[in-house]
Amino acid sequence: MRKHARSNKWLTAVLVFGLTTPGAVLSLPNRIMAAETNPISERESTLLELFTLIRDYHWEQVDEDILLRGAVQGMLDALNDPYTTYFTSDEYQAFVNSINQTYAGIGVRLGVDEKGYYADEVFAGAPAETSGMKKGDRILAVDGQDTIGQTLDTVGGWLRGTEGTTVNLKLERAGQDPFSLTITRKGITLPSLTSKLLDVETGYIRILSFSATVGDEFDLALADLQRKGVKSLVLDLRGNGGGFLPAAVQIADRFLAGGLIASIKYRGGEDRITADVESVQLPVNILIDGGSASASEFLAGSLRANKRALLVGERSFGKGVIQQVVPLQDNSYLKLTTEQFYFADDTSPHHVGLTPDVTIRSEDLTLPVAFQMLHPGRGKTVTFDLANKKTFVNSIELHEQKTFVKENLTYVPLRFTMEALGSEVIWNPAEWSIAFQYEGRSVKIMMGTGDMTIDGQPVVLSHPLVVEEGTSYLSLEAVKAALHPDVVSNQADRIEISDK
Repeated sequence: MRKHARSNKWLTAVLVFGLTTPGAVLSLPNRIMAAETNPISERESTLLELFTLIRDYHWEQVDEDILLRGAVQGMLDALNDPYTTYFTSDEYQAFVNSINQTYAGIGVRLGVDEKGYYADEVFAGAPAETSGMKKGDRILAVDGQDTIGQTLDTVGGWLRGTEGTTVNLKLERAGQDPFSLTITRKGITLPSLTSKLLDVETGYIRILSFSATVGDEFDLALADLQRKGVKSLVLDLRGNGGGFLPAAVQIADRFLAGGLIASIKYRGGEDRITADVESVQLPVNILIDGGSASASEFLAGSLRANKRALLVGERSFGKGVIQQVVPLQDNSYLKLTTEQFYFADDTSPHHVGLTPDVTIRSEDLTLPVAFQMLHPGRGKTVTFDLANKKTFVNSIELHEQKTFVKENLTYVPLRFTMEALGSEVIWNPAEWSIAFQYEGRSVKIMMGTGDMTIDGQPVVLSHPLVVEEGTSYLSLEAVKAALHPDVVSNQADRIEISDK
């Protein structure tokens, strides 16, 4: 990589922060250090005078630390910038630990959907796994507190705690009644990324956090997949709120053969970060969602702007500013917004996010859709394995999707099924209808009456649509009418819908 102007700064610990994910320290450019040698201005003198007067003469003798924290917080509030933050030394260390995936907890990655929170991943060897928790388990309550309606940060905070303490979870597992599980927290260092083969030709890498080491870890994972013969790659950045910027730069550089990775604009100047001429030429699809922020957006946006990747999923968070962490004289720290990044097309995700090339609202479908896009010659298939309570899309196992029989009709989830087959499902609240297209055919179903039309022509079916617990289900007879009779195979223990 070749960088201009303050290039040495980008080789140290440069940060990008997103959501509540922290970053780390970077070397200070001269414009910040110079502030220490400037004479005290009249305004600064006034601030010091007020601090002294309140400290020395206020009736209640307020502690100096409380006054200082209040003065600092007042200045930060005036910025209206959620990313500029003051830390004590302990707060800063906890902040860095969370980027590096080090904490005391149970070792699960939370997922959330319309039904609530679930274990999206249970890490090998972590307390959750050794206590019997499994991927897909729904987390109904933590220490007696219901999780429904709570934020992701809140539920995650309930699971973390002091090493050696216990947490009681109320869980629900497919096919079982809710049950309780008590888990003892311990110190955990989670991986920054995971990788695997989706099939013999397709690799998958999920970056969980842009830690200080993830760039090198990515290189090792990619090299391993290449040795196994992969010809394409899915890069998963969902839920990744950011971290160290050099890691995102390093990974972007792997896929770009020269040219501009991004420009960094700051007060009084601009840096341009360019790529080496050597690159990996694998086709890449990148998964994003509303939790993809900052360094994730830097990586995804820089590759798309250079036409090296397509983005699949939902709009990203929208954070394109960069913070520096400045150590202060009393061992506290200031995380200060100083820059904003722009892609090769001179756009920035700040406040607007990245709009995916293909929008998928069913989270479970993001990966199989991205996989199928890399192999357009292969057919699309949805399989409901009723005997084993599993669901597959394009041979990728997902969370079990509900199917049921009612009045001798078999129903499958409408949005899930049609999006898996490549159709966008559109809800029209004005006329209370659901519509989708398949191979040029326009299908519409009226929610109130169940009336179904294809290309404007009525189709007479008994109860083509049923709504249960807020989810719309389509009868297999309606699926055959909308698509083709041959696309559906309905057996006692298996339902398969395919466009092959």
